[in-house]
Amino acid sequence: MGDDKFSGVAIDAEQEFNRIVLKYGERIYRTVRGMVGTHEDADDIVQETFLKAYKNIDSFRGEADIGTWLTRIALNLTYTKTRRKKLFSDNPVDDYVDRISSNTDLPEVTVEENERRMMVENGLKTLPEKQRAVFVLRMYEEMKFKEIAALMGTTESASRANFHQALTKLKKFVSEKN
Repeated sequence: MGDDKFSGVAIDAEQEFNRIVLKYGERIYRTVRGMVGTHEDADDIVQETFLKAYKNIDSFRGEADIGTWLTRIALNLTYTKTRRKKLFSDNPVDDYVDRISSNTDLPEVTVEENERRMMVENGLKTLPEKQRAVFVLRMYEEMKFKEIAALMGTTESASRANFHQALTKLKKFVSEKN
């Protein structure tokens, strides 16, 4: 079996899909978490992403990397869920504390660093979905604009424009809060 190709062989299908979940689960989680902000919402969307992918694996044509296909599913689910209900807390301080306490990988950070991080995270909430997605994929996932463009179904220049618009808006948001 290929490294990132899902084999349709029935005997190995579940084992192969488990390997895919292990390989891409954390990446998908980080991307969704950057979009929705809370562990619970991100975890729900990630689970739904893999469930949807498993049910629709026959529709995967192999034209793109399976990680790209999974991320696209996750972003679509995220967009749908954020349109249906507001996933962010009304109290940004409580929301931020929830994020810190649910992420055991965070090192000890200073109060200033926490405040800056919280400000950026709150600023991300104000961005349109596409700009937020491009920003998260570029900054958190360190994807190239070409990869983001393929994932988002747009051009590389549109991805760059969305990123720079997001950056400009975030800088303005942060400067207004200081």
